[in-house]
Amino acid sequence: MIRLFEGDSLDVLHATPDGTYTCVVTDPPYGLSAPPDPLEVMRQWLADGDFHRKVKGGKGKAGGFMGAEWDHFVPGPILWREVFRTCKPGAIVLCFAATRTDHWMKLSLVLAGFEIL
Repeated sequence: MIRLFEGDSLDVLHATPDGTYTCVVTDPPYGLSAPPDPLEVMRQWLADGDFHRKVKGGKGKAGGFMGAEWDHFVPGPILWREVFRTCKPGAIVLCFAATRTDHWMKLSLVLAGFEIL
């Protein structure tokens, strides 16, 4: 059976019971905007699990690919923790990423509890 959910991924995941999935295949945002300050990413990830890019001058929105706000950076550990929670033990996640930002995606997944194989 295939089910399609429409909505913010965190909202959908919050409504999903623990240990629901045996496999996740996802093509999340690649975060192809200008490289961020690594220390700022880590501070925010460790503090609240997500990264919010600071825009120069404090005005406007930080955009990623073609200026899209949703692509300003890779998903943070807060999202992957919810994915991890909804996975059964031993579940496999196939997560696509860009070569330019795959190190961030991997670190985000590891901080959420996943093992990179």
